[in-house]
Amino acid sequence: MTNYRFYFLDGGGSEREPENHDCDDDLKALDKAYELCRDFDVEVWCGTRRICRIKRGSTSVPRPGHVPSK
Repeated sequence: MTNYRFYFLDGGGSEREPENHDCDDDLKALDKAYELCRDFDVEVWCGTRRICRIKRGSTSVPRPGHVPSK
């Protein structure tokens, strides 16, 4: 397991304390970010490496080879 740090952003900067979560890999951290993005954009970091930024209210996790429905 690897430790990932989740930052909650409101457009003007961080609004609440970041959270640390242990995840198996980057995809599991991405899944966790989607769980947490209800009220804030969520930025996920693993050490000095930024994994992703998920927009507030996003509901689906993009996967390789996945074609989103219209």
